[in-house]
Amino acid sequence: MSDASKDGSVGDLQHLSLSRSRELAVTDVRREFRRVTDQDFLVLFGLVALAGLVTGAWVTYDVGTSVGTSYANGEGSWLSTTGLVYGWSALWLAMAAVATIEAVGSNGDLANDGYYLTIRPTVDLVAARLLSTATKSTLFVAVPVAGTTAGICLGLGTPLPVVGSALASVAILASAIPAGYALGLAAKGAIRRSPVLSSLKPLLALVAAGGYVVLIVTGEITAVVDELGPLLEAPPLGSLSDLALLTTTGADASVTAAVTALVAASAVGAVGAVLAVPAARFAWEASGTPEDDDETTDVETAASEDRLDAAFATAGFAPESRTVAITRLRRVYREPFQLLFAVVPLIAAIPLAARIVRTGDVPWYAAWFVVWYGAWAAGAVLPLNPIGDLGQMLPTVLTARADGAKIVRGTVLAAAAPVAPATAAVAAVVGIAAGLPAHEVVAVAGAGVGAVVAAAVLAAGIGAVFPRFESLTVSDHRRMVPPSKVAYGVFSIALTLAVAGVAVGVSEPARTLGSVLAGRYLPFGVDPSAETLATVGWVLAATVAVAVPVAYRWAVHRIDDYQVA
Repeated sequence: MSDASKDGSVGDLQHLSLSRSRELAVTDVRREFRRVTDQDFLVLFGLVALAGLVTGAWVTYDVGTSVGTSYANGEGSWLSTTGLVYGWSALWLAMAAVATIEAVGSNGDLANDGYYLTIRPTVDLVAARLLSTATKSTLFVAVPVAGTTAGICLGLGTPLPVVGSALASVAILASAIPAGYALGLAAKGAIRRSPVLSSLKPLLALVAAGGYVVLIVTGEITAVVDELGPLLEAPPLGSLSDLALLTTTGADASVTAAVTALVAASAVGAVGAVLAVPAARFAWEASGTPEDDDETTDVETAASEDRLDAAFATAGFAPESRTVAITRLRRVYREPFQLLFAVVPLIAAIPLAARIVRTGDVPWYAAWFVVWYGAWAAGAVLPLNPIGDLGQMLPTVLTARADGAKIVRGTVLAAAAPVAPATAAVAAVVGIAAGLPAHEVVAVAGAGVGAVVAAAVLAAGIGAVFPRFESLTVSDHRRMVPPSKVAYGVFSIALTLAVAGVAVGVSEPARTLGSVLAGRYLPFGVDPSAETLATVGWVLAATVAVAVPVAYRWAVHRIDDYQVA
């Protein structure tokens, strides 16, 4: 390691080369852009994020128009006072959180670029990461700020508010990013030096994400904002709105508070940048277990896998199938990135969950949604790419003692074992809460188990027909191979038809709703009765049921006969 990288904090600035840091930052941003645009799944997620930003911009524009009009008329409102204070303060906290997550995650690693530590001082690398993170975060600041400011300008009939908003935006990026990144790097170092924290990192991330979703769905996020109210309104965070509104006529922004915001932002940014250097050394030079070491398992993990293997053996699965199942489950736990693809449908469930929390009434179809989602997630996460997901292990697996049948069974076992019981239990609880008849509660619970197992087998067959071998770069040193888009589409349609068929066959409300919708949207005046739909539903379910063993045989055949070119 270079002498420069070992210097103390006092001498770090002497070794800082802004030109080198800027060059490294440009390279990092360019790589990130290529990584996103060159990979179809990331492009899809990027389009979804862009749609969300556009929607958010429209909402903030509407808010800004209301605020600008109130300023023009000399009227005060909660939005034009407290609302904007909360908004600017929350934006700072959000950017600090983004920088923290960026540093704690894989983007805060040097990985394959670790050789830079031998030729450039740590301060250069840290400055480059701060510049690149700020650049990538600019869009998430610019869009809501631009929407709000445009609305205010329209309401006032002057472009002057742009000046204050631009100053506040720069102040947020210049202070929140260094502060959050220093905190994230310190947390990364602590995690790497602690075997316990390293093993619990995926679980902690899942709990944090789940807690955020729960707060949004239940509406308790407003209670959290109320609790944070004094912090959001007090200087220096509360002074950001004064800086943003300094050039806005009628806002009565305090010049003193605006100067306070600028001074505080400069101080926080400088302190955060200085502290990020030793935090980076603490993280990058950690001697503990690396987060990306797939060969290291602790004693507790080994014991858990032994218990799992014993349970699978009791159920009668062959050793080869048990090994495949445990290996796939271990990979998901250590590299949970593929779970992100199973989260997408939950976005559609947020309005449903919000309605349940708000009204206290659980609609009859909620239990069937649980069945569909459990089955879809079980199929989409593991079995939907049984060949391509093997990656570099493909030649080894194809020449191992385990034949295609054992590999498919192990893959299905890995998907169904954790998901099927949970789906059945949640579906039954939701069904009881919705007031479904006893026989329908039993039906949704049974459908939960059956649908998960059938979906896993069906996914393996579809994935064998439409494999994908092109990997997706998750970070500088992590890659994964997601299923093909065709496999996703075919599997989703088939599963939806199967679950809808069973629901229509079992549930009277489903038949009634289906009859109404069919009469409204089917062409040529077709208006099927509820009884006819029940028959159609059972036919669809039976068709998919017949397709399950066919899919199993095809997946086994494809694996047994597959040859590596």
